[in-house]
Amino acid sequence: MTLREQLQSQIPDEETLVELFKLPGLRKASLKESQHHRINPSLTKAQQQTVDRRRYAQMERKFRLRLQTYIRQWMADDLKGEDLVKIFSKELYSFQESSIILGKRSAGSKDNHLHLKEAKYLHGQHAAEVKRFKKMIVVGKNRMPLNIRADLYALGSFSLYCFGFITQSPPGTKWRYKLSKAEHCVDCVRKYKLSESKSGLTVEELVEIGLPSEKCRCGHRCQCFLVREDTEEKVKRSSPTSFKWISSRIKK
Repeated sequence: MTLREQLQSQIPDEETLVELFKLPGLRKASLKESQHHRINPSLTKAQQQTVDRRRYAQMERKFRLRLQTYIRQWMADDLKGEDLVKIFSKELYSFQESSIILGKRSAGSKDNHLHLKEAKYLHGQHAAEVKRFKKMIVVGKNRMPLNIRADLYALGSFSLYCFGFITQSPPGTKWRYKLSKAEHCVDCVRKYKLSESKSGLTVEELVEIGLPSEKCRCGHRCQCFLVREDTEEKVKRSSPTSFKWISSRIKK
């Protein structure tokens, strides 16, 4: 079993992560989805970011379709529940890992490695999602059809894309938490007001209160985005999935 497979199958504590990172090979990300991506020297930074957001949208769509396929197999009794959870864990890990790396590249970085700080954030997100998914499959507790839930899981990785992007800025850089024109939950409004009151938040502060699509009641349907205080650089979606379409499916 490779180091990456070990990390996909279990969520190590911080001490174990540090020990694993001392071994060769771990920090080279596999990037099944974004390995084709290269920085195009003929494009401006803004143009490159537009291209990268579209790439992320495509990656998001592919993950959603794969997950829906596995769920249909499980519903047709062609796949055991425990096997579905294992597949979900592996697929989600690869998707989330690629989201962080693509976020870094969107910020102009040529670093294809997953470092300790990024791994700790990734495993925190991965552990929480797998735990919820396992509860839905094994225990049977779910408030909506699983095929719709797959759409939301795909949307949820936007926080990891944001994390990869903003961590490439210099230490102490401040980012404003912005609301889109959509209707927002009280948590997102609270984050926005806190951001405005402090003239922006550092990366550490943003991670503590929650990046867009996490630690808020609108959850993975969150449409908030980030703006860098000193350069007005934006980190936002390119509408990979129709929010209105998902909302209509949930209401049904």
